[in-house]
Amino acid sequence: MRTRRRLTWVMGVALLYGATVASCTSSKQYADSGDEGSGGVTAGDGSATGAVNQQATSTGGSAGSGGLGSTSANGTTSSGGATAATVTGAGGDVGGDCSTADPDTDADGVCDSQDICPAGNDRLDADADGIPDECDSCLAGDNGADQDGDSVPDACDVCAQGDDRVDSDGNGVPNACDECTGSDEDGDAVADVCDVCPGSDDAADADSDAVPDGCDVCPGSDDRADADSDDVPDGCDECEGSDDDTDSDGDGVPNGCDECAGSTEDGDDDGVPDDCDVCPGDDDALDADGDGVPNGCDVCAGNDDSADADDDDVPNGCDICSGSNDAADADGDAVPNGCDVCAGSNDKADADGDGVPDGCDTCAGSNDANDSDGDDVPNGCDACPGSDDEADGDGDGVPDGCDECEGSDDSMDSDEDGVPNGCDSCVGSTSDSDGDGVPNDCDECPGSDDEADDDEDGVANGCDECPGSNDEADADGDAVPDGCDVCAGSNDNTDSDNDGVPNGCDICSGNDDNADSDNDGVPNGCDACPGSNDAADSDGDGVANGCDVCPGSNDNVDSDNDDVPNGCDVCAGSNDNNDSDDDGVPNGCDICSGGDDNDDGNSNSYPDDCEELVRINVKTVSGTPQRGYHLNTYVTHSVGNTLTGTIPGGEYRSFFVFDLSDISAGAVLDVKLRLELERWDSADASETMSVWDVTTAIDTVVSSNGLFIFDDLGFGDSYGSSVVDAGDVGTVTVTTLNSNARVDVLQALGGDFAVGVKVNNVSESRNENLRFSAGTEARTHQLEILYYP
Repeated sequence: MRTRRRLTWVMGVALLYGATVASCTSSKQYADSGDEGSGGVTAGDGSATGAVNQQATSTGGSAGSGGLGSTSANGTTSSGGATAATVTGAGGDVGGDCSTADPDTDADGVCDSQDICPAGNDRLDADADGIPDECDSCLAGDNGADQDGDSVPDACDVCAQGDDRVDSDGNGVPNACDECTGSDEDGDAVADVCDVCPGSDDAADADSDAVPDGCDVCPGSDDRADADSDDVPDGCDECEGSDDDTDSDGDGVPNGCDECAGSTEDGDDDGVPDDCDVCPGDDDALDADGDGVPNGCDVCAGNDDSADADDDDVPNGCDICSGSNDAADADGDAVPNGCDVCAGSNDKADADGDGVPDGCDTCAGSNDANDSDGDDVPNGCDACPGSDDEADGDGDGVPDGCDECEGSDDSMDSDEDGVPNGCDSCVGSTSDSDGDGVPNDCDECPGSDDEADDDEDGVANGCDECPGSNDEADADGDAVPDGCDVCAGSNDNTDSDNDGVPNGCDICSGNDDNADSDNDGVPNGCDACPGSNDAADSDGDGVANGCDVCPGSNDNVDSDNDDVPNGCDVCAGSNDNNDSDDDGVPNGCDICSGGDDNDDGNSNSYPDDCEELVRINVKTVSGTPQRGYHLNTYVTHSVGNTLTGTIPGGEYRSFFVFDLSDISAGAVLDVKLRLELERWDSADASETMSVWDVTTAIDTVVSSNGLFIFDDLGFGDSYGSSVVDAGDVGTVTVTTLNSNARVDVLQALGGDFAVGVKVNNVSESRNENLRFSAGTEARTHQLEILYYP
């Protein structure tokens, strides 16, 4: 359409040009025999055939000072003359009378008032069609010659004798010259009769091999590359360099890549002919350990059969005795000689289970490895466990470590009291009432065992004041040995509150330390948090968990002084206790003051009580509704009539303008377009109308023509769509608009907002249209906005 408008304009210029030439010719001045014209042209006789051009300009002087010299009959130039088609002086004109009032702005020798092509040289006309080159839309020939009547001059016709403007498939070739027209079943913009790959997109060629993807023999590779000429592209060759179709033995492997060509028998069905089997009877392809030996013939599964460092024919991974011959076993105990524990005896016979074969046991029946005292005598055979059996300083046959009376003969006991003479403290006395081995005459703790002194404080257990501790140690001098002190460092006998805890160790002075109902180690009288553990303070704020106002946060930090710690503030910076509308949201954080913030029935995150719903009628200026259509292909428009869709030869798209100047909002929550259907004209059961953004200035949409406006009403950001049918005539169609519309409406608040409407998937060859208004009659055309102020 834009090209057509430019051609029409040029044709208009051509007509104007013809009139101008006539006028310009009548104003020329010629000399009859070479005289000077006043600032004009000096020429030979008017009938001379050699005169190339009768138009010339000068600076306003004579022939000697800028004028055109004489031209001879044969076309040669005399003094000051020219043979060129154009001679331009500096500021001259045809009549020599260009002035300040009528200058020659483009310096082409033609005054502005007589210019054919303003800002271009009127005298340059390469195709001699009467239109100067710089205003010529077709430099190849006469703009006036248009035999096929398509407004494109014959010399620039794309399709001679055909209308260049009609190109149904949009491929740049007019229908009359298009060899590829007609149906396009696969929708690839190539007519079926010219399809390279029917049923697929001819333009889709991911591997750039000139074969569309839908017909690719070898996707991802060049179908044309076939180095081995086997009709299989190189990228999909099964056997590169050889003919994939040649398979003499029919085993599915081309001869060129067949390692066992000619052999077809495969008894174990592993894909390897019997003549080439690595492991007959088993699948050659199964080699779990990757040692080149199939699983069925593996000597050492899971290991490399070829690795045998000790050359004993047993792979390393299955060696019994690495580094030695597994077959050499002199004592026949199934342990190779190189790894024998007890040569000459059965390594596997170990009755006491100590890892030492019976034939080499040091202490049969016991673990030879257990020798706690390190005297080379296993524990099970130790004469004196814990001591060296060989050390016997007093020569009494009892190792020193087990001597009853060191330095004396343990066997000498004159009074037969069980104490060798050398260690008898009460030799000759045998009465022992308490049976402690110490005769009564020598008892230190009568009635108790003198030898029993568990705390080794020199006081027998039976006479111990503080069992388990040294009775003689009393650092605080309170007559209570340190080991039994109730309050170490203080007098155990001083207890002012009579709770059994000496003053020096009182936890809760003046109260009973033993009364601790919540068992937190803090007596009731000093409990910070009765009933809970004072020591449990997970958030470290000095307030026990059981009494925490705000668990997990510091109870002591309350920046807004509302008695709610910061960590549990409902409304930080404001008093949580002030809630005028009783919706559980403090005033300082109320979204909807005076309404319930929690009431959000439409689930849009905004309280219903404060949402505003408004329906705005289409804008009216001086009684005229700001609604209408733009038509392609005639590029016309109407204000009031909202025909939308197609009639044979053209498509209509409508627009609606709404005044949003009275609305201010923080958020636009929902937008609906409400259009009353006035007429229906389509053979289809239903049509889909879609709503679009309008980026063209609204004043331009309402008052101007232009294909760009028509385009804008059906392209760009989609706002949504609705399905309508003939039964909807007289009713209001409601289209819920999407987030694109909500954003644009919010930005347009305080001014005007427009939408474009088109009918989708229409054909210009038939009626497929609907209409929302026929003129200025009252119809429901509204923009419904749900917003938050």
